Amino acid sequence: MQTVIEFIRSYPDIAELIGIIGFMIYIGGFFSVQSGFMCGNGIAFPVVQVTAASFVLVSLTTAYNLPAFMIQTSYIAIGVFGIALRLRRVRSNRYRPADPARDARLRTQIRFDTDCHEPATLFRHTSDQSDSPKSHALCP
Repeated sequence: MQTVIEFIRSYPDIAELIGIIGFMIYIGGFFSVQSGFMCGNGIAFPVVQVTAASFVLVSLTTAYNLPAFMIQTSYIAIGVFGIALRLRRVRSNRYRPADPARDARLRTQIRFDTDCHEPATLFRHTSDQSDSPKSHALCP
């Protein structure tokens, strides 16, 4: 591990580029949730957050900053916790007797959740959502 850190420190421009890529992943994930492309309750969002935090953490090897380090390690820890909870929930439901409705819910939980409501449709009356292209239930 020490040799990897020394290698990254010997190329500070590459470490900075990795940090910028992490920033872009953060912003892309946040935009995806806000625009309805990705569900914030699904497994994709914590995976994106852990990936972005890991990339930014790599960039901190050349320009250490304690508060930034604390933020990134917290994002990684909380994201891994969230991923584990989601996978455990899916796995615990796998060994129950066949139930088509439950199986359909599980399929929506494990995929990259592209069918969340758009923010504007969350507050409409139910009858107003009939013409909405995304008139189904909120994120799993």
